[in-house]
Amino acid sequence: MRILRLLKRCLFEHPEMDSKDTIREHFTRLTGFFRNLNYSHEGGPDFKRYWREIHELNHFPVSEGPQQ
Repeated sequence: MRILRLLKRCLFEHPEMDSKDTIREHFTRLTGFFRNLNYSHEGGPDFKRYWREIHELNHFPVSEGPQQ
């Protein structure tokens, strides 16, 4: 469930973007991070890395961590 909560948050609380190209780039990167997160073993180093990347891309505090 926490992955779905994170996805919802990314869709509704994303940073302000000023152009269509910026929006496209942001959501393309976000899609890739979520795809890789989904393929990663939960709690493993790759999972933690993609979790952090998603938070950093959206300017969310990383301290929320995947363990919550």
